[in-house]
Amino acid sequence: MSTVIRQTTVVAQVMERMKELIASNKYKPGDYLPPETDLAKEWGVSRSSIREATKIFNYMGLLESHAGRGTFLCERTHISSSALSLVALLGNNESNEVVDMRFALELWCALDLAAAYANKVPAAYTSVEHMDALVSRMSTAASDSELV
Repeated sequence: MSTVIRQTTVVAQVMERMKELIASNKYKPGDYLPPETDLAKEWGVSRSSIREATKIFNYMGLLESHAGRGTFLCERTHISSSALSLVALLGNNESNEVVDMRFALELWCALDLAAAYANKVPAAYTSVEHMDALVSRMSTAASDSELV
């Protein structure tokens, strides 16, 4: 069985390098990334390719750019729900992976909250009260919709 070799665009290659740069943990949320000119020179591509990839990551919520100040790495919590929705639309394999990732994150959060609650962390009590109120509102909404 042979594997077909596919060409990728320069922008796609720059995005891959940027993902590696972000995933390397060399930069933490709030840190500025190297300037476009430096990255373009280091990677042997045009500034427009760097700019195009940066725009895509800005839209996704991974990066934020400010004219004259540079581009910095955002907190993971800023990842756009639109970007996640696009991932879900890509196909079965990708959407299964997103669901699996969400399940793993939710499980980890639940375990972390349970430990904090057991250790009498005040914020845990507040979180549980907030979630209880949300569940109550959802139950009421579900009951109301059954009447329609």
